[in-house]
Amino acid sequence: MPPRLSLCARWKRWETWSGILAVFAGLAVSAPARGDLGVLVADGNAGPYRVSVLVAPVPVRAGPSQWSVLVQDAGGNPVDAVEVSLEWQPPDPHAGILRVATPGRHPFYRSSNVMLPKTATWRVGVRVRGDEGSGRLAFDIHVAPRLGTWRTYWPALLVPALALVLFLVHQFLKLREPRVPRSREPRVPRSREPRVPG
Repeated sequence: MPPRLSLCARWKRWETWSGILAVFAGLAVSAPARGDLGVLVADGNAGPYRVSVLVAPVPVRAGPSQWSVLVQDAGGNPVDAVEVSLEWQPPDPHAGILRVATPGRHPFYRSSNVMLPKTATWRVGVRVRGDEGSGRLAFDIHVAPRLGTWRTYWPALLVPALALVLFLVHQFLKLREPRVPRSREPRVPRSREPRVPG
């Protein structure tokens, strides 16, 4: 039979795996803040252009969101020399939002940030203008209710709580570990040599 691990060894092994899980939890918390393009929500023709629209985060909820637009020609080549504008229209015709998409950090993509204030089915319009002409792509998207504060930030609060629990368990096991007294070497008396009178 393999030898059983001591309490200290088992704790160190569990502490290692807990640290790895904490790192992955931190990455999961910071993932929405990396500025990724998001998920494709619309793809179609706008006049002579083909337009792809991506949004993050998903699902789209009331609050801030980032919209990215890729414009291609008929051959599937990205087109950079175009003007792109986005319009969000809720059921109330007097509460529309208009934004001009600007070049983002990703090549050939134009992005725009918007604050959608309420839950509804919004009509989104993407207008493209360039040397080859102009066109518009329209589609509907449902905006879900905003998450509460605790439901939004609970992963960020979980990481320090987990670290505190690991620290307390470590201190508890350290106190339970028997102390091994240090072995003291016997002192050897120094030999005294007889003094020789001068």
